[in-house]
Amino acid sequence: MRLIKNIGINKITVNRFLFFKNRFSFDNHSYTGYFYLGQQKDSKVLNQGTVKTGMTEQEFITKANHYIEEPVNIYINRPLADFFVSLFYNYTPVTPNQVTFLAMIIGVISGFFFKEGFAGSLFVGAVIYQLSIVLDCVDGQLARLKKMTSDFGRILDGASDYVVGIAVFGGIYLGIMNNHELESYKSSALVILILLCISVTIHAISYDFIKTKFHSIAKTGFDATINNMIEQRKKYEKDKKNQSVFKIFLTKIYLLYTNYQLVTNPAGNYNKATKYTLAERKKIFEDNKHIFRLWSWIGPNSHFIILTLAGLFGNMLLFAWFVIIPMNIYYIAVVFYTKKKINS
Repeated sequence: MRLIKNIGINKITVNRFLFFKNRFSFDNHSYTGYFYLGQQKDSKVLNQGTVKTGMTEQEFITKANHYIEEPVNIYINRPLADFFVSLFYNYTPVTPNQVTFLAMIIGVISGFFFKEGFAGSLFVGAVIYQLSIVLDCVDGQLARLKKMTSDFGRILDGASDYVVGIAVFGGIYLGIMNNHELESYKSSALVILILLCISVTIHAISYDFIKTKFHSIAKTGFDATINNMIEQRKKYEKDKKNQSVFKIFLTKIYLLYTNYQLVTNPAGNYNKATKYTLAERKKIFEDNKHIFRLWSWIGPNSHFIILTLAGLFGNMLLFAWFVIIPMNIYYIAVVFYTKKKINS
């Protein structure tokens, strides 16, 4: 608590610290310091390793989200993002979309440092890139606090991730080409880059699908991967004449993205547009929580923390080979295991 008081964090930001401290507590609860103002049984349930059938819906949502979220976000990125959420929310008129653009610009700048290829520039690029990742965790939290969530903001956030990805991976490729110590890899650098990009993209798309699907089922009982696509298609057909070319383009990309996710879905037994009861939701997570934990290590930020570490050590090939070989083996194993367990 001394650290919190010293940097002037108010009650809203304390909520955000507790959000991660207590495994995804939500804003509509009231907190003081690190203690939950509720019944004593709440904190006990959160520390147990099973989804208890007797727990309340809010307790269940708290527990279920913990299994799906990337550990690197729970323990590193989002706690760091809390500082910027507090800063932007309390002291600036900055909007969530402006934060998205800022994160994108900083991410692109990191690509220019990666392009230089030598150890010093890779170190600086890694630090800047990590800042971009932290800010990428800020826009969503800020949007919810300022009540400025929107479909366009969600699509813009996804598009900015790909812009940063192009800049960073392009910088890694040029860095290999510019580094005289990596002469033997220059002839195969393009192949390595293509394999790296394909691997990271497939892993991220698959994880995002699993996370969106089961997070929404846990929170609302509805499968957002199905309902969001249906709603977006209806809205696109209804409003496309009044939308800008840029918004139409982004919406089309989003619809293609969600369609690909559904086609490659390894959890087909949970595809339905009707609502799951609370008992059904608890049963789903009790039966499959170990699968969700396996998927939590495949998310994009789990990859990018490896990228940051490789940059700090001054060797981006460490990141490339780690993703291309062991991460792909792990991904394939998790996909087959998921299909076997969930669809059996």
